[in-house]
Amino acid sequence: MLRRLAGRLFPGLCWPVHKGGIYFAFSLLWQHGIYADVHCVDASWSKHWSVQSAFEAYAPLLRDYAPDRPGLEEALLGCLREEASDGLLLREVCAQSAWLYWKKDGVAATAL
Repeated sequence: MLRRLAGRLFPGLCWPVHKGGIYFAFSLLWQHGIYADVHCVDASWSKHWSVQSAFEAYAPLLRDYAPDRPGLEEALLGCLREEASDGLLLREVCAQSAWLYWKKDGVAATAL
């Protein structure tokens, strides 16, 4: 939802996408003779929340991108109200976390 709102409020905004970082680290370790284990966890959840709760969560995040933009909060509130159904918003999240474990010289190390 945050990306969609930011796209409406800040056309042309490019969000950083972090893909492949764990695989890059795995390959780098492998090339140095360190054979790591990767553990991945998928998670998903959904949450219904009020327009006011969403506004309180998103306003500080978007303010960081445009601290001097006049009318940002009003525009955000308007977008949230448009997205709402019966006064509620649905936030659906799908996430993946990965842990990289390896031993170097007999000492265990971990990277998240």
